[in-house]
Amino acid sequence: MLKTKNNWLFGADFNYLFGNDVKIYDQIVKNIATSDGQVISKEGVYSDIRMFERGFISTVKIGKLFPVFNSNPNSGIVFLGSAGIIQHQIRIETDNNAAPQLVGDYARGYDRLSNGFVISQFLGYMYLSDKKLTNFFVGIEFNQGWTRSKRDYNFDTMKKDTDRKFDTLWGFKIGWVLPIYNRAPEKFYYN
Repeated sequence: MLKTKNNWLFGADFNYLFGNDVKIYDQIVKNIATSDGQVISKEGVYSDIRMFERGFISTVKIGKLFPVFNSNPNSGIVFLGSAGIIQHQIRIETDNNAAPQLVGDYARGYDRLSNGFVISQFLGYMYLSDKKLTNFFVGIEFNQGWTRSKRDYNFDTMKKDTDRKFDTLWGFKIGWVLPIYNRAPEKFYYN
């Protein structure tokens, strides 16, 4: 980010999304699973299947720092608004690719790859030390995304997913700031 003398903030960011709680696991495997919910591997035994969320959010941002302590005009309440792109999908893993129905091109029929426009808001506190050693921020961020499937067909629902979705994410952010300061211009006096 770039901070101006008037405490305006401009920047860009890239955030990686990950998680291991895929709530629609049963829905995804229902057409290829046994009656007890297990997927048979190519060796004829139950396959160990794991599903994870993966994705990213990339935005450009603008905001303002509002100093709350007169002793340090570079620290205070920060509000940032941003806009960009969000993309997410379900990563499917099987042991040694033993379940061919969930590997390669077949996995794409189950992965729910979606992307679209996202806006974000951040409200927090930023501290930039006068001594340039201790610099950090902490706050809460809200993201709202309007996404659509990028796959031609979902195998588990046996139809094309044409619905637009409204994705929301929120979380706490904390970070360490490595500031780069401009040097003061050298003054030259001539007689």
